[in-house]
Amino acid sequence: MQKLNIAGTAFITENLWTILLVFAGLLILSRAIFGRNHSICCSKKFKEKDWCNSNQWSKHKDEAGYLDLNYVFSGANEKLNMEVFRGGEINCVFGGIELDFYDCRLAEGVTVLKIATVFGGAVLYIPKEWNVEIRANQVFGNFADNRPKPDFEIDKSRILIIDADSVFGGGEIKSKY
Repeated sequence: MQKLNIAGTAFITENLWTILLVFAGLLILSRAIFGRNHSICCSKKFKEKDWCNSNQWSKHKDEAGYLDLNYVFSGANEKLNMEVFRGGEINCVFGGIELDFYDCRLAEGVTVLKIATVFGGAVLYIPKEWNVEIRANQVFGNFADNRPKPDFEIDKSRILIIDADSVFGGGEIKSKY
């Protein structure tokens, strides 16, 4: 059986996995820099639609208690002193952040913190009394809860969900004590 001799197909077929991995990395990197809904909402025509700002934190990000932190080729070490922490989004691209939540109280109900790390990292100092659930999507990265297990009952009426996307990066949750 003869092979089709079409110019350029040999390169694509020989390097298909490499091309797919590079494309996936660029997609994740663009989502970390420009936000999840950038490609859908970039034209003026769609800005008024509800689905452009469907995630909870973007509707309230200018209110007290919400984070919106972006670090590209930089980093920070911050101590938060919010009366009530309500969620937010953190993006670290070739950078890192350390956040101390010990002077914050977790809001009643479900609180979502979205973290995207690409060749970077995040360290969160969270009290061991907080009920934390990690939902992670990882490509050569890791996001882990390294706090000691509490020897008392955790308040189930308040939960912090960390939605972490990591590509060649990651993060961890630590306890001070």
